[in-house]
Amino acid sequence: MKAISLTTILCVTYFALTLLPFIPVLSFDYHNHQRILQIGLLFVSSIFFLKTQKGNKILILVPNIKNLFFLFFTMGLISSLYSKETLFSLFYTIHFSLLFLLLTLVFNVESGKETLYFIISTVVIHSILTLVCLLNIFFSILDQTPPNPFVIYQNFINIRFFNQVQIFIIPFLIYFLKNKDFKRTAYFFLTLNFLLMFIGHARGALLTFIAIFIFAQIFSKQQMREYIIALTCLFFGFLIYYTLNLLLSSNEIALETSSSGRLYVWQETISGFNWQHFVIGNGPGVFGFSLEGKPPMSHPHSSIIEIINEWGGLAFIFISTSIYLTAKNTLSHLRTHKGDVISEILFFSFISGLFYSLLSGVHVMPVPQTMLFIIWGLLLARTTKKTIIEFKKWKLIIFTITLALSWFFYGWVALETYKKIDPDTGYIIGPRYWSIAHRL
Repeated sequence: MKAISLTTILCVTYFALTLLPFIPVLSFDYHNHQRILQIGLLFVSSIFFLKTQKGNKILILVPNIKNLFFLFFTMGLISSLYSKETLFSLFYTIHFSLLFLLLTLVFNVESGKETLYFIISTVVIHSILTLVCLLNIFFSILDQTPPNPFVIYQNFINIRFFNQVQIFIIPFLIYFLKNKDFKRTAYFFLTLNFLLMFIGHARGALLTFIAIFIFAQIFSKQQMREYIIALTCLFFGFLIYYTLNLLLSSNEIALETSSSGRLYVWQETISGFNWQHFVIGNGPGVFGFSLEGKPPMSHPHSSIIEIINEWGGLAFIFISTSIYLTAKNTLSHLRTHKGDVISEILFFSFISGLFYSLLSGVHVMPVPQTMLFIIWGLLLARTTKKTIIEFKKWKLIIFTITLALSWFFYGWVALETYKKIDPDTGYIIGPRYWSIAHRL
């Protein structure tokens, strides 16, 4: 129970320190602040993982999916060795392996009460953040100025980082519609979140909710009514947004209709695919693309295109198969455990993150990236059978040495790339690791 509590508290503390705008920023901006804390989370998680294995000499594994994870990272290592930026690609591969280690730790120590505690805590933390945003909306009304998302989304240098967290929280809020004591509070925060999406022109996030709404109507008999209520909150959020625009924008409704260059980037990237991309890719983390008159992009804003381009087609097959097995096992579990609403909302939250990653950098940015892997671990723990094997001492020693060497290399590259940050050069769109994406 102690390990469970420590792990949950560690994860919740991370989100509190990265989402709430009351914590002093540790670096040049809020993105680097979140990344530094993510490094701390991954480091402490690695220590916790070793501690749990040392105590009982067993390793609890995810059947089948474990092997797919191993193959995925093997392809990442191979792709890194053939990359033009080998050091950074190896560094980026290790970064994701540490996230999967965090996933495994969460998988090993999950319990029903701890999962509920995690959900409640993240909802409370995010709700405090949205209340700060609501206060900024009031200030905009008092100043008679149209609501500007760069001002209202407190401390987020890129407004999409804010929306990427929202899509994980929406299914959690919908879960609280079932509780009579929290129903009205859930109404309020759902409407506020949708209002903030409209203010930020978060078309991808809104599309993600619509997709999950349709998914819920097809596969969920337990939450169909709650999702219809959430759709009503979406409507009210739009009405409030429409009213604000009428009052503050001279009767004009601001609508963003461009793709921000995404479609062109996708077309150009796909057109450049060759046999290498379908085997090993160009190397994890090395994507780069420049649009005329705009700062360079360091990721293509699409998880599928990114994985094939960087990790290769084989790696994409391995990771997509692991996601498919996760979904298959979850749906099978929900059919036999019809009262397990918590697993269902974890599934909807996980699918929301995956869907939005097709249109944005959910899998790249530190906070939504961390949330994606934690929720994945919780979901697997609740819906997948666990296999316990003996973790012999010599294997533990080898694993510990490998992990220590990986952390030495990871920490060195992170520090060296951090030293290259020059705030005077400005910030680029879609930072890959630090907010200014210089690489070795």
